[in-house]
Amino acid sequence: MEIALERRNHARLSLQLKVNFGIENPHYSGVIDSMSFGGVRILSAHTFLKGTVIKLRFSPPNDATVFESQAAVVWVQDKKSMGVHFLGLQPGQILILERILTGSATGKSFSDMWD
Repeated sequence: MEIALERRNHARLSLQLKVNFGIENPHYSGVIDSMSFGGVRILSAHTFLKGTVIKLRFSPPNDATVFESQAAVVWVQDKKSMGVHFLGLQPGQILILERILTGSATGKSFSDMWD
């Protein structure tokens, strides 16, 4: 797994996690391949324009907990991927992200995830 810090406020974690997203209903599907406390990169055949507010829904690995949040599209690349920034995260949502980003939801140690 890789970590990237350029132009970012948060360290990013490379992973593969199924996600559903959409404007009214999260009915499109894709894969999160990069995550931080600030947002995610989504690989998908469907993308939205920069500035669009969407709803996200995904579950941490090996966990039935459902993470739902609004996010703003901050960039789109070749209509195959988009970067989104989480909006208005609540304490419970932050805890779910923390479990994923520190490895407790994946069964990996913190140091394994950042090597």
